Amino acid sequence: ETKQVDVLFTHDTHSHLNSFSTIVDGEQKEVGGFAKIKTLINEKKKEDPDTLILDGGDFSMGTLIQTVYDTEAAELRMLGYLGYDVTTFGNHEFDYRSQGLANMLRAAKSSGETLPEIVVCNVDWDSMEKAGLNDGQKQIQSAFETYGVKDYVMVQKGDVKIAVVGVFGKDALECAPTCELLFKDPVESVKKTVEEIKKN
Repeated sequence: ETKQVDVLFTHDTHSHLNSFSTIVDGEQKEVGGFAKIKTLINEKKKEDPDTLILDGGDFSMGTLIQTVYDTEAAELRMLGYLGYDVTTFGNHEFDYRSQGLANMLRAAKSSGETLPEIVVCNVDWDSMEKAGLNDGQKQIQSAFETYGVKDYVMVQKGDVKIAVVGVFGKDALECAPTCELLFKDPVESVKKTVEEIKKN
């Protein structure tokens, strides 16, 4: 029988916790900011408390808030505060190199706050381990374990069970020169992950 799931989705919020002034259609306007996102989420959750809230990555880098990225994890903690269920990584999460990303994940986890799940299914740990993990790769692997980064997560929304998969795209890798990780083909990785989800 037909079931409905409402989804709110953002990406590329780039540390814009506050609104900012810009030109839209030739007019100066105040746009963005997490307060506006929270208002939209609250409105939607009044209509449907089981709304799924997702973020597609690049939640960091772009305002002064990024200066505390690897010590306070303000962006990730704010996603948790707003009620996001799941996020993934964009290329900008690697801007402060492996150590920066690892520190951010640890800082978020040690805050003790509610955080979104993080999913990415195509990190090629096998190839990296075969070649011998370098220091940066070891840092990220350890931080992934600390945070609980997974290939996919199951989310229950009302009477619907939803699998949410994360994938790091080829274009993202091309835009992430400071990323020390190796990635498998995104399409093949998603196919394999979907098979695993169906099995489980």
